[in-house]
Amino acid sequence: ARPLAERPPEELIALYRRVWAEASARWGVTLANSVYGLLALRTGTALLRRWADAGPELLAGLLCGGRENRS
Repeated sequence: ARPLAERPPEELIALYRRVWAEASARWGVTLANSVYGLLALRTGTALLRRWADAGPELLAGLLCGGRENRS
C-alpha cells in the first residue's frame, strides 16, 4: 500500500469513509453506549451540584452504594 501522503484527496476520503463504516459496524453499539454513559454522568453530576451543592465524588459514592467490598 502506498503511503497516505502520496494518495490523492479522493482516495483518502474514500479510505476514511470505509474505515469509519467498518468501525461503526463493529463498534457502533459500544461507541453509542459510551456517549450515553458520559451524558448520564454529566447530567447526574450537574443535578447533584444544583440540588445538593456537591461535587462529582457524591455521584461516585451513590453509584457504588451497597456493602463494602472485602476483597
